[in-house]
Amino acid sequence: MNISAHASVETGDDVPYWRTLKSDSELNPGFPNAPEEQIALLESEGFEIVQKGRKKIRYFVKDYENYLVSEI
Repeated sequence: MNISAHASVETGDDVPYWRTLKSDSELNPGFPNAPEEQIALLESEGFEIVQKGRKKIRYFVKDYENYLVSEI
């Protein structure tokens, strides 16, 4: 996913890589300009981001379960 994200930024393609989260709703620190850009993009789409930790700060999407798409 990181390769796709960086390629999207370099080519200017509109691949919404920032919507891809780790399994526990954590933002991916390997994405381009992470975490600031991923936070800004997700917040612009209406997602709420929460910060956890004091020494090792991590970011998560609040209530991400409400946005999951189920398989048909």
